[in-house]
Amino acid sequence: MQRILFRGTQPYEALSKAQKYLIKNGYSFGVEDNKNLIGIKKGNCIVKRWSYMSAKEKETLDGILESKNFRGNRIKLIIF
Repeated sequence: MQRILFRGTQPYEALSKAQKYLIKNGYSFGVEDNKNLIGIKKGNCIVKRWSYMSAKEKETLDGILESKNFRGNRIKLIIF
């Protein structure tokens, strides 16, 4: 398991850094869904909003982005 913390000083800066890292490393990711997690899958694919995923779909993810506030300055990336 790999954990990376992204920080920013402007709104959404940390999320933007995390998304750029994921794209550079060949991952796709879902969209911000309030305070819910954001799913991550390896490869070029569509990832649903966390609240729309079934338990089975969540089990197939390769990682998650988590934050108390995605607009804030701290985003944690966890790759399984």
